[in-house]
Amino acid sequence: MVIMCASMAAPYVLPLLGSPWIQCVIGIAPSDTHSLGESLRAKTPVLVVYGEKDTSLGPTSASNLSILPNSRCIRLPLAGHAVHLGNPLLFQSITINFIELIRSYSTN
Repeated sequence: MVIMCASMAAPYVLPLLGSPWIQCVIGIAPSDTHSLGESLRAKTPVLVVYGEKDTSLGPTSASNLSILPNSRCIRLPLAGHAVHLGNPLLFQSITINFIELIRSYSTN
């Protein structure tokens, strides 16, 4: 299962990291990422995507989640907090590539 987590859903999704049924999580400028607790040990791949015009949640979540063992953080140009709306084609390309990468590793 792939979970796409938009901003305020992060406190509900991040505790699920490490669950065997989750292949990966894509966080769109997730909020409330300052206390990860048990999630720090999770090996679930996480992609954090935020816009260059997002001056609060995006950079903070990228910084906080970059310590996870299998995380990637990408800042998209020409986008704000709702990065999927600000640069939809690049957002779509990045998320599809990430999912395909995860699926290729899980089948090998």
